[in-house]
Amino acid sequence: CGISSTKQTAQRRIVGGDDAGFASFPWQ
Repeated sequence: CGISSTKQTAQRRIVGGDDAGFASFPWQ
């Protein structure tokens, strides 16, 4: 789990239209 990867994943989710939030992340 990396901080940089976390930010990119969050942005990709928002851009993709899936505003689920960090709670839906598999590594959390």
